[in-house]
Amino acid sequence: MAAQRRATRWQLPVLTGSATADVLLYSAVIGTVVGLAFPYVLVATGFAPNVAMSGRIRLLCIVAGLLVAAANALLARLVIGSRLTRLARAMRTVRTSIEHSVVSGSVELCHDGCHVAVDSADAIGAVASDFNALVDAVGRAHGAQRDLAAVARAVTSGLDADDLCRTGLAELRARSAVTGAALVVSTDGDRRVFTDGSVPAELLNACDGYLNGSDAARRAEVDVARLGWCCTPLTTHEAPLGVLVLPDRSDDAGRRRLVEVFAATLALSLSNALAHERLAAQSRVDELTGLLNRRAGLQALAEHLGRGREGPARVAVAMIDLDHFKTVNDTHGHLVGDRLLAHVASICRRALRADDVLLRYGGEEFVAVLPGQDARAAGAAAERLRATVDRTPLRLRDGTTVHVTVSVGVAVPIPGTVSDPIGSLLHEADAALYRAKAAGRDRVEVAPAPTADVVDAV
Repeated sequence: MAAQRRATRWQLPVLTGSATADVLLYSAVIGTVVGLAFPYVLVATGFAPNVAMSGRIRLLCIVAGLLVAAANALLARLVIGSRLTRLARAMRTVRTSIEHSVVSGSVELCHDGCHVAVDSADAIGAVASDFNALVDAVGRAHGAQRDLAAVARAVTSGLDADDLCRTGLAELRARSAVTGAALVVSTDGDRRVFTDGSVPAELLNACDGYLNGSDAARRAEVDVARLGWCCTPLTTHEAPLGVLVLPDRSDDAGRRRLVEVFAATLALSLSNALAHERLAAQSRVDELTGLLNRRAGLQALAEHLGRGREGPARVAVAMIDLDHFKTVNDTHGHLVGDRLLAHVASICRRALRADDVLLRYGGEEFVAVLPGQDARAAGAAAERLRATVDRTPLRLRDGTTVHVTVSVGVAVPIPGTVSDPIGSLLHEADAALYRAKAAGRDRVEVAPAPTADVVDAV
């Protein structure tokens, strides 16, 4: 402030609003004063007073002073004005570029061509040097903004948690110019590890212990730092979600800011994606049995049926119903009935193949989708399932057992054009189930009936 006041104190008044015009006016005044004073100098140096003080000499001195003033103004225009013009042109270019980036939403800035030559060591050279530094700073700021926008887009572009982690990690590694990056995410006790670039195996082992409590996290941070890397936690509402691991470059403030914003943005997006995953899973799974619910299971059946392009798809359906389930509820209570449903669901799931689909159809009914099975093979699979349930009673905590049997109706797609293939298939399976119930329960019926006894096939 004191230096600014001193500079203002010695500043000449602005006369015209134009620096060049002000220089010309001040030079003209000084030239006139010098021209008027010069005859006295001539007299003092020995010229005859009548000659030095004559009107012609005085006029010549004034004209000479004005010519010198004009020459000074022209030199100022050529020497100083040209440099200021280049500086003004460069500033105008930068301003236009910034305005364009604000209006268009772009983060690109042309700054390399906006530098001006620093060809003097005076105040003008200092201004040019500071202007170039300012352009570089604005360019770095815009570059940082571009990087932040890129990594933000990468981690907010969808709701698939794995895709967000992989895409975001790749974008961060590219923007931060590091050799490798790792991300460890904890979801409901499950660990998901993502890497991009070159990441030492020893580092991944250290990262795996980061979320195993505060003591393990501190040890993990020490191990990671020993390897020349650093940890950035991912947290939402103070809850640990994961950890980001990158090569340690703590001296780079711009990169540190990029990592901080990336970690905060990814934590929020990942939290939303994981919540969406849990919601999607809950919407597909029956809460009591852990099986697919009716909607998700029938969607899987529709996908299998849709694979039969040239004719009926090779897939069978087994409709499973617990026998005398109401009696169990009336005798032992609904809580035991719920446990029995979950028990039977677990038995059926283990009795089926890994590719088979089991869903809770409703109440005490289940449906098994058996891809690649014809009527004979599906009937044999259903008989194995029935027999397994029959010999596996539910044991209660008080030592009592609850024995249950199931009736099963099996159906396969009917050749020919069917307007509702799913409804037709389920109808046939339900009809077969009804025949099994009518025939005494605890049995398997197949529609259409196989040519050989399915029991002999077991």
